[in-house]
Amino acid sequence: MGVNHLGYTYGSIGDLLDTYDRLKGVGVLPYWPVHHGTTLSLYYKDPDGNRLELQVDCGTVEEANAFMAGDAFAANPIGISFDREELLKAYRAGASPETLIRRPNAPISPIPLEHGLT
Repeated sequence: MGVNHLGYTYGSIGDLLDTYDRLKGVGVLPYWPVHHGTTLSLYYKDPDGNRLELQVDCGTVEEANAFMAGDAFAANPIGISFDREELLKAYRAGASPETLIRRPNAPISPIPLEHGLT
């Protein structure tokens, strides 16, 4: 068994999306794009099957704590899937960082089998 999970936090949504686009260009795609509420995350697997999370924070520590204490987190502690290509398109079109990291209103994301949790 390898490493269960490594997470890397980017300084901005632009940095995360630029990395997504660069990796996509060499055929490396995330298996799970999910907005957790506190982070917007892209999960990848390395060649050994280790899970890697590339993410950006979606607010301050205080905002994250308030979110996790609220009804939205109680109703959906996993997160919401998002369309990474639509997000990249909006970024390239000049959408504000606040718009890009805003949590969509959608159903709970299923946890993919690749994530290794049942």
